[in-house]
Amino acid sequence: MKLLTASRTIGLSICIAIIVLTIINDFVYYIPIADELYGINRVYDTASYDYLASIIAPNVSSLVPLIIVLFLIYLFFDNKKVKLILVLIYPIYYLVLNLNVLALDSSNVIIFNVLFFAMLYHIFDFLYPRKNYRNIFTGAILIQICIVYSFTFLGKLSYPVWWDGGAPIYYALRTDFPGTSAFNWWLSSSDFFVRSATYMTLLFEGLFVFLVFFRKTKLPILAFGVLFHVGIYILMRIEDFSWVMIATYFVFITDKEYKIFFEYIKKWYFKTNNPLLNNMSSM
Repeated sequence: MKLLTASRTIGLSICIAIIVLTIINDFVYYIPIADELYGINRVYDTASYDYLASIIAPNVSSLVPLIIVLFLIYLFFDNKKVKLILVLIYPIYYLVLNLNVLALDSSNVIIFNVLFFAMLYHIFDFLYPRKNYRNIFTGAILIQICIVYSFTFLGKLSYPVWWDGGAPIYYALRTDFPGTSAFNWWLSSSDFFVRSATYMTLLFEGLFVFLVFFRKTKLPILAFGVLFHVGIYILMRIEDFSWVMIATYFVFITDKEYKIFFEYIKKWYFKTNNPLLNNMSSM
């Protein structure tokens, strides 16, 4: 329980900053096509909340820039009261994106959950500043990511194709994703690479929850995870998912661990930029 309730304010701040920048990047792209995606004349009318949809959809062209502005305010003003603006942003953001559920992907689900827990974090941080109740919600983010990997692993176990040579990796590399190149086809022709990538994926997803909470194995498994998701981005161009998953890794590192790291960097920088200390160390 202590692992999940440790203070993770620094990691949460970095995580949310990356996610907010990802959202802003997407919404800047959405501005010219907001009506086609989420407006009253959207191509797919998939909203399940008809009354709210009838209010939001006609105003989506104004709401998309508003969401960008509100997220920028949230991101650049470090004040507990200002951070509560997320209570306003979250439902608007959630409702707008759910006007067209066919445009959602797995990264949106993770973003929804992370922002929801971040919203609760800020509420409890404001109401109970001297208590540690807020840390429960950073712990909830950790549980969510562990569930994602564990259920993905268990899902793969139910498909024999993941154990008989790596057919899913092979076909994923041969799928013509936007931005991919002939390099993918070259990799897919290597039986060694396909099999290795398949089994490394299974090992990573299956062992993640068992390794990420131990001090000696935390950084190696997170480092491998970064390489794993950067690889997904490079080979499959699944943009938001890769960066959102990497963003959540920062929450796994506690404030105490960040402070130890910053102190080490500070000492290293001071030593390498102080001529007197350099001369003494060389004597």
